[in-house]
Amino acid sequence: MSKHGNRRKEARELVVEFTLVYDSKKGKLLGYLRDLTMNGAQINGSKKLEEGTIVSLSIELPNDLPGVRAKELRVSAKVARCIMVNENPPGYAIGFEFTDINSEESEVLEKLLKRYYFLRPWAH
Repeated sequence: MSKHGNRRKEARELVVEFTLVYDSKKGKLLGYLRDLTMNGAQINGSKKLEEGTIVSLSIELPNDLPGVRAKELRVSAKVARCIMVNENPPGYAIGFEFTDINSEESEVLEKLLKRYYFLRPWAH
């Protein structure tokens, strides 16, 4: 277990599609979505972010998400942790906690979680 311990309140869903995540206020790519819950997300990124920083995330949405016309989900999130990972290429595992999620965003998150879950080969 890492020095951060396991503070997660719910099981994470590992994302099985390449989903880009941006800082919508700065218009910069942060990385790609690694896992997702109703309360937060983890991305793989190339730049370190300071813990406690508030970021306006823009998560690309698949075109075929039922009942969702938006191309992106914008949510406010706080950087909960940012740790270097020794993958190839090296980068950062950046954990975010969503803040101030409204009912519409929550509904999109639920649909996104269901879609990613059902795309898993072992879920069929």
